[in-house]
Amino acid sequence: MRFLIQRGEDVNKQNKYGASPLHLSAALGDIEIVKILLDAGADPNIKDNEAWSPLHYVSASEMFDALDFMLEQSGDECLNARDKDGSTPLHYAASVGRMKSCEILLKHGCKKSIRDNHGRTACDLAMLFGYVDVVELLREN
Repeated sequence: MRFLIQRGEDVNKQNKYGASPLHLSAALGDIEIVKILLDAGADPNIKDNEAWSPLHYVSASEMFDALDFMLEQSGDECLNARDKDGSTPLHYAASVGRMKSCEILLKHGCKKSIRDNHGRTACDLAMLFGYVDVVELLREN
């Protein structure tokens, strides 16, 4: 990656699906590449064709260190970023039962009251998919 950056490659170049190198690194949870890209000026708020930010990708994964690092580096704009369906990274984490991701997102100030385009909160999605521990977390905080 450093070689490509040194050659002047665009760190925000998107593929036909709108995914940037940061999206793909976040999806893989490769924290070292995420760091290199952010240091080289990659946009943490860049959206793909579905309006997913890199944070949407990493929130649904089990790459907790990468999630925490990205939140520390990217600021508030992407914390509550919404995709085409109105879902935030917290919606994604809750819908797949990623308790630790939900905890990290809440620690950084993610708003749990945001409703998607179907009127559902992250807590509603956790309940819908049977993630009782996530429901309890979202109700407590």
